[in-house]
Amino acid sequence: LGMRNYHLRKNTKWCPSLNLDKLWTLVSEQTRLKYKDAKPEGKVPVIDLVKAGYYKLLGKGR
Repeated sequence: LGMRNYHLRKNTKWCPSLNLDKLWTLVSEQTRLKYKDAKPEGKVPVIDLVKAGYYKLLGKGR
């Protein structure tokens, strides 16, 4: 039933995602403690999500 798909490509919309509240689980405990009390205008670590296996970061935008 429905419209036929002659060239079915499975997993075309596959995109593992990670919530913003779980972002700090990707870095080590030492890095977390180092940047825990950092100033808001100070430097922050760069976390590569693709290297960790995620392709989208989700959050509420607040």
